[in-house]
Amino acid sequence: MPKKWLMLLAFGSVGCAAFLLLIAGGLSLSRASSIAVSEAQPKPKVLPQSAFRPEKLSYDAIGTDLFTLNYTPPKMQLPDLRKLLTYYGPNGRPDANLDSKAVHFGLANNHEQGAMAPGDRLYLLYDRTQHPPRYTFSPGNSPTTLWIEIEPEDESASVSVYMVNEEGEIVQEPKNRAEFSLAQKEFTRFNRGQAWDIGQNRVDGTLLARQKAKWYGSDKFFERHGGEEYEEEGRKQRIDFGEKDDVYSVFVDEGDVLVWNGCQWSEATPGPETFGKPLMQLKKVSERLLTFELWNPEGSNKVALNLLKNRERWIPEQLKDNFKFVSARTRSQYVFEVGNERMTLTPKDWLVKTDGGWEKLNTVEEIDAYVERKLQGPLFVFDGVEKRDDRQVLVGTLFNASRTDMQQVELDVPQSTITVITVPKVTNEMMGNGNETEIKSPYNDN
Repeated sequence: MPKKWLMLLAFGSVGCAAFLLLIAGGLSLSRASSIAVSEAQPKPKVLPQSAFRPEKLSYDAIGTDLFTLNYTPPKMQLPDLRKLLTYYGPNGRPDANLDSKAVHFGLANNHEQGAMAPGDRLYLLYDRTQHPPRYTFSPGNSPTTLWIEIEPEDESASVSVYMVNEEGEIVQEPKNRAEFSLAQKEFTRFNRGQAWDIGQNRVDGTLLARQKAKWYGSDKFFERHGGEEYEEEGRKQRIDFGEKDDVYSVFVDEGDVLVWNGCQWSEATPGPETFGKPLMQLKKVSERLLTFELWNPEGSNKVALNLLKNRERWIPEQLKDNFKFVSARTRSQYVFEVGNERMTLTPKDWLVKTDGGWEKLNTVEEIDAYVERKLQGPLFVFDGVEKRDDRQVLVGTLFNASRTDMQQVELDVPQSTITVITVPKVTNEMMGNGNETEIKSPYNDN
């Protein structure tokens, strides 16, 4: 029974499909081959006429002036240079020409500097070739359409900005950009954009260290034995540059200057001999520090330099033990045992301790080498014989190797070497009294 029911359902479905196909075919045959389009035009709609609409003559009477636009070219305005310009004031080099009234300016984000005198113009230009574009000083101060004029004041300057437009008219608007005041700033930092060298060394805060500069203080040897020739050097600070055979010394006090002559520093007086050369001035002397200002040849760059004081450690007592009096040979010759060697010394003899022991300076060349510090080491100067109460002592002076400290040495003379000499009576006219005088002399009768 179920099977028969399924067969009837299948035959019914087929019959319905065939019926639908017949209907579709009939409709296809009965459809027209083209679509009819009506050519009738829509009826126009007429808007109602406004009661306030003017006549055409009214519009014609207006003319064209109502719709004419006047052309007004845009007005040029001054650039704002207030935060771009830096005022450095006059050239601070000690040898700067005092008659020159030139002052210096800098530009933000630009390593260049410009100089001008009151009444002159300092020209600027907007360099579009830079990335990003920026204002610069005109090369050679060649005229441009933008410039500044200044009037120096105490620690500041009054700046006036001028610009010429396309019509050749001077622009000075807005007013707050046309005139303003700049406080003076001191140019003390090293500028990488203006790097410069002295000798083989790039200039920066470590220059003195790389030049092997050493400061110990004043030269005690010159104070004691310099005489008139080295009297001034004995009052100043001695600075040594270089090492060994290349060492040399300069002597400066506050305010003094040194000039670089191409191979070393030398004392100089600000003036023609220092123009166009690196110049270093000692600004301050403290207990442990020297402060310098170093200027480039043009005076446009200044670097602050410091030099710490060196301290030499030495033990005078150990050096004193190297000297023992032996005997007196003559009135002016005394035999010492110096170390393990006997030496005959006379007053004002100099002995320098080297790696080979104590050596007497006998020639002018040897003495000059020590004075110029080509020869270095502790120095013993035999000063002579002095009386201490009822005894005679041999007196000398020890200097440390840097010659910045000294200590007196006294050596007792054994009584066996003392001879009493009676000095003949001197008349009152010669000495002012008639007493006999006796002295003790530390030399042998023979």
